[in-house]
Amino acid sequence: MRLAGIYALQRLATDSPRDRDTIRNVLAAFVRGRDACTPAVGKKTLPTQCTIAHEKLRTIPSIRLEADVFAALTIAPALANHDASITSQADFSQVRFPRVNLNRANLSGADLRAADLRGADMAEADLRDAALVEAKLRDARLIGADLRDAYLNGADLRGANLHGAVLNGTSLNGADLRGADLRGADLRNPHLGVTDMHMTERYVREVAIVDRSTKFH
Repeated sequence: MRLAGIYALQRLATDSPRDRDTIRNVLAAFVRGRDACTPAVGKKTLPTQCTIAHEKLRTIPSIRLEADVFAALTIAPALANHDASITSQADFSQVRFPRVNLNRANLSGADLRAADLRGADMAEADLRDAALVEAKLRDARLIGADLRDAYLNGADLRGANLHGAVLNGTSLNGADLRGADLRGADLRNPHLGVTDMHMTERYVREVAIVDRSTKFH
């Protein structure tokens, strides 16, 4: 019933553009209220991936989201205007989806500031223009993900697998890339900036895993 309601809202947003912002906000609020670490109604215990130490997080299987939550998570960003205004984005800030399977999810333009996505499988996900400022992406699987023009300022990408990821124009100011796998990644024209960590190509080469196929220029 919830899934049918979500798709009905999607159709309504198409038929009534004036209601699009309201519907986007409703769907985003639904996701925030049902993220992986919010106790379900009638349950007192949290899923394992929300309670164990990070060192053990990688040892548990990837978690698949409920169909209604996944639908809302991917439909809401599609209803945004993508006009660079933070108020026009689908607000998923501070959501918690550690170890969740978001493989190939379309989250283009989503507001995922300070989101907990540790160990999440986001291979080939569309994250163009997404706001991932200070997001927790440690050990996340971002193989082949499209991160063009995304904002990863201050994000924790330690140990993240970005093999073959596209980061053209991505803002990485202050991001922690220690141990990140950037082999085959496209880092041409990123906004590396100059921070306390001196985020430069030299820094990336020193702390991350790169090879000849990593593109810097």
